[in-house]
Amino acid sequence: MLATTANMAGSAGAALDPDTIGKVLFGTGFGRAWCWHLSFATLTIGACFAPNPRWRMSAILVLALLLLLSLGWVGHAVERHGATKLVHQTNQMLYLLAAGLWLGGLLPLAWLLGRARSPSGMAWISMARDVVPRFSQMGYAAVGLLAMTGALNTLLLVGSTQALLGTPYGRLLALKILLFLAMVTVALFNRLRLLPRLCREPQPSATIAALIRSVLFERGFGLAILAVVSVLGTWPPAIHHLSG
Repeated sequence: MLATTANMAGSAGAALDPDTIGKVLFGTGFGRAWCWHLSFATLTIGACFAPNPRWRMSAILVLALLLLLSLGWVGHAVERHGATKLVHQTNQMLYLLAAGLWLGGLLPLAWLLGRARSPSGMAWISMARDVVPRFSQMGYAAVGLLAMTGALNTLLLVGSTQALLGTPYGRLLALKILLFLAMVTVALFNRLRLLPRLCREPQPSATIAALIRSVLFERGFGLAILAVVSVLGTWPPAIHHLSG
């Protein structure tokens, strides 16, 4: 938000000027959306200190989802008008939700597998045999939703194969698509090769170690995708470049 304030004002010093920050927060579409985003972030921090564990986890889950969805209210998705703007924003929110569930779930999954690999991990192995298939099922839904919403985003922001291959934005987006396909390939290897071994082997230590490495690779591809997306968000879409 501070960086955007400086960019809008054309001065780095504006990022620390309360008056300019106030004008951005309450006088622009970005600022109003970011007010909601900052509110959700503040509430999420507060929920972490709730005394009731069950209520705390439910509140954190709902607020985390709202944090993700609110990112769809800014960026390229709000540049259009009318029904197209609504479609793009809704599509972007679904895209963010699917990405958050898949990529965000990989870290606790790796933590669980690490516990299952420990010397006293028999109880954790049983839990892993229950959790990993469920995560895999959720991953199928997330990947399917990512593929559909990503295709629509590409159509709205790129528009043609010529723009995909003939513009810097398009080529960087193509790299993102390749990284996504690599991430899906690793996930399929986990599901089709490693998961059956985890469920049938009485002592699956080697399989768990392979799963941990595979999940870390999957997460590495996901973080690379986030890095690419962070750059794409600052570039004009390819469809604007060709129309110009």
